[in-house]
Amino acid sequence: MSEKPVTVDDVVLELREHPGMTCTELGERLWRAKGRRRNVNRQSYARPAGKLVKKAIEMGLVTESLTTPVHGDISRRVFFAKKASK
Repeated sequence: MSEKPVTVDDVVLELREHPGMTCTELGERLWRAKGRRRNVNRQSYARPAGKLVKKAIEMGLVTESLTTPVHGDISRRVFFAKKASK
C-alpha cells in the first residue's frame, strides 16, 4: 500500500502552519515527517519541494521573500502562504 504523493495543497498547509521556511526545510518536513526518509543529504529534499513551491507561486497561493544577511550569513529565499480569500 503506497502513501499518497505530496501535493501543492500539502505545501500550502505546511506554510500556513510554519511560515518563512526555505525549500530545504519544507522538503524535510513533508518527506521525512511522513516516513519517506531517503539516504541522502538534507539539501536533496529542496528540489522536489521547490517544484511544488513553484507551482504554488504560479497558482497565486504562495509568496516568496529574500532574507537579509546577518553577520556574513547568506541570503535565503523563504516562502509564505497567502491568506485564503473570502
